[in-house]
Order: sequence, then structure tokens, then C-alpha cells
Amino acid sequence: MRTSDSEHNEESRLLEDDQIEATQDDDTTSSSANSQKKNAAISKSEALALLPIPLFAALAMAATAATTIYAYAALICKDPTHCEDNERNTYAGIVALATCIANVCSLLALGPFERLLRRDRKASLAIWLVCRSMSVVALATGGKHEQTQLERFAKFSTNSQIFEGLASDNMLHFCLNAVYAQVAEDVWVSRLVKGSLALYMVGISISPALASLLGDFRASFIMALSFFVIALLYLFLTWSFGCEEGSWRKLRKLDVKTQDAEPVLGRKHIFSLILTPMKILKSHPWSFLPAISLFIYNFIQSYAFQAIMVHTSIYLGFSSKQNGFLISIAHAVASIYLFVTIFFEALLFKQSSGRQKSRDTKDQVESKTQARLDMSLAEVSILAQATSLALFGFVKKPWQAYGLAATLALGLASPSYIKSYFIMLFPYSEGPKALAALTLMEVLGSLLSPVALGGLQTAQPGKGVFFIAASCMTFAAVLFGTGMLMFRSSQRTAK
Repeated sequence: MRTSDSEHNEESRLLEDDQIEATQDDDTTSSSANSQKKNAAISKSEALALLPIPLFAALAMAATAATTIYAYAALICKDPTHCEDNERNTYAGIVALATCIANVCSLLALGPFERLLRRDRKASLAIWLVCRSMSVVALATGGKHEQTQLERFAKFSTNSQIFEGLASDNMLHFCLNAVYAQVAEDVWVSRLVKGSLALYMVGISISPALASLLGDFRASFIMALSFFVIALLYLFLTWSFGCEEGSWRKLRKLDVKTQDAEPVLGRKHIFSLILTPMKILKSHPWSFLPAISLFIYNFIQSYAFQAIMVHTSIYLGFSSKQNGFLISIAHAVASIYLFVTIFFEALLFKQSSGRQKSRDTKDQVESKTQARLDMSLAEVSILAQATSLALFGFVKKPWQAYGLAATLALGLASPSYIKSYFIMLFPYSEGPKALAALTLMEVLGSLLSPVALGGLQTAQPGKGVFFIAASCMTFAAVLFGTGMLMFRSSQRTAK
């Protein structure tokens, strides 16, 4: 399914020179598939060994999701359980500004993370874990001894939120998916991307319940740090690259050669640093539409649950515990949905494997089948979420909200389907760059979402925000489908 040798760009050809020189001009499917397998820098077993990392990270992050809000209040209000009017205004403003700081830092971190991944994947994951754990340390220890609100906010914002922005959940998925993209078999790339997100969802769904059993909110910080330490120890003790020395040396040689083409970044090149991941989209015009569709999806998804919790709190009288239960239901259903699709896909390929006469034919058929499945599931998941968001405006009873949260959860799996399909369309050497472009779209969506949709819901509380969100989601599905049609058209034209 990934592009053939004749369509590789200069970087991809540099990586292949020593391996497929004799077959460079052979554009048959079997030759392309074999050369792609040789180019894989990560073995399947090594990639599978990374799967516990998103679970540990999610358990750590979700453990402090609710208590972080209380910690904000503890830094600002004299009595965190009963903030005065002027303290509430400061509190609301700090939460909004803190979110903004984190998103901006995430934008700035993407370019350096993408470069680091091409040199040392293990180090990039370790740096992410350390940065994210430092955000917990800063939040748990910062701001207590300052005398004014300004001093408290300064210490809080410059420590906790900067670290959280540098190690956002989008950055974690990018680091992991960039490794999965280097596995030879397209089918396993898809399974790893989806399985990683499913385990992440499992951690998100169960961690708040574990944290709620702790008496003091500070205990959740200790719990989070414990999971981060476990993840770091696991990473250093069990994971290595598992690729042949020659293959790894060629990958490093490619990095050195391509580095010269990258711009030298200084203080006046901040926008170049942010937009560097978008370069790969210029050479593949069809890829803009799927990237924009993911931007729209994340633009809506980043505020969807906040909008839902505001709506249920105002119109259904939900407490924070009920809203937390609603979010746990959504993430639990999303993880089950992903695991079920992985299981049935594996069952489908197992039944059809005996019909293929050769290994090359089997790989080719499986890649094409996997691509069709991922594309179809992406469309279905986005449209399911669009429908659920539209119906949320008519919710009048608690059971209706819980039921729609379960159907809305199908949309949470959409990024895994979009990414796994998207990276199949690029050569192995370009997989991490393609993922970096998609991650940039996600971060931009997260940055703009609270301002646009939050402002809309504040100005016009009620059904309006859900109808607009559903319309945007539907448009995202249309853009994704159109982009894929453009890709198929370009492939037929090339042939």
C-alpha cells in the first residue's frame, strides 16, 4: 500500500541504495514490498514492547486530571472549597490562560521532538516522561510560599504548564506512532497505532476512579509520579531498538544528509520552527485535506467534553462525580471499540491468509484490505461522533446523556484510523514526518478550540454549540473522504 520505489523522494532513495540497487527500476508490487521490509528500522517485537508506555502514562495523567483543578483553586483561593467572587474570576482566568500556555509550548516542542526522534527514539520518549512528571512536581510544590496571587500564578504557569505543554498527550502519541510507522508490515502498523490508543483510553478511564479512593488530593500527585517512574524504568530496562547495526547506521547517515537541508533556526525564525512539520505536505498535495480534517476533528474534540459537562451541569444538575463517570464511560467504550476492531481485523486476515499462494501476494492483499478498513472506520467513527453531538442538544434525562457518551466514544478512535491509514501512503523514511504534520494539526486544533467554542457556548449557552460542532465534524468526514479520492486519482494518473 505504501508508495513504490519509483515514487520515493531523494531521502528515501538514499536509504535504499545499499539494499535494493539491483531492483531500483523494478516497479512490481512484490519487489516494492520486499524492499520496504528491508527498510524497516524497528522490529515488530520491539514495537510491541512499547505498548505498556501509553497505559502507564495515561494512568499518571488521568490520576491528576480532577485534582489539578482543585490544586488551581488551592493556589488562588484562601478556602479552595468556597472561593469568593473575585477569587472565582481570577481562578477561571488562570485555568484558561494556563491551558493557552500549555498549547503554545506544545506547538514549540513539536519541531525539536520530530528531529530528536530521527536520532534517538528512546531518548525522545524518556524526555517526554521526565517533562510530564516535572509538571506534576511543579504543581504539587509550587506557589505555596508566595504572598500574592500574581506570584502564585507566575510560579505555577512557568513551571507546571510549560512542562505539561512540552509533554502533551498529542506529543506522546506522536513519539509512539513514529516508532510504529517504522515497522515493516502495514497491518501491524495499524494494529500498533490502534492498540496504543486503546491502552491509553483504558488508563484514562480507570485512573480517576483509583485517584478518588485516595483521601488527600496530594496523594494523587504521588500516584502519578509513581506511574511515571514505573514507565521510565520499564523503558530503560526492557526496550531497545532491535534493528540490525547496518540498517541503523544507514538511518543515522540519512539524518545527517537531510539535516543540511533544514533551515537554521534562530529567534527570528519562530514560525519556521512551528511550521517545519508541514513541509512534507507540499510534496503530496492530496495530503492537505486529510490533515485539515484532523485539525477540524481535534478542534471540536478538544472542547467537546467541556461543552458536554457544562451542558449537563446546567440543564441536568450533574455533579463533578457524575460528569467524571460520564467521561470514564466514553473512554472505556472507546478502548473496547478499538480492541474489538483489532480482534475482528486479525480474524479476517487469518481466514483469508490460506487463500494466498505467495508471501508477497499475501502482504499486498493485507495492506490494501487494511487501508480500506481504516479509511472506512475513520469515516464511520467521525460521523458517529457528529450524530451524537447533534443529539446532545436534545438531552433531557441523565440516562440519555450516558447513552450518547457511549456512542460519542466511537469518535474518540478516529485519530488512530486516520493516522494508521495516512502513514501507509508514505515511504518508511517519511512516516515520522507525516505524523509530525498531523500532530501539528492536532495541536493547532487544541489551541483554537477553547477560545472559539468556549466563547460560543458562553455567549449562547444551549443547543447551538452542539449543532455547530456536529456540522464541523461532518465537514471533516467529507474532507477526509475527498482527500483519499484525490490520492487514488493521483495513483492512477502516475500509473
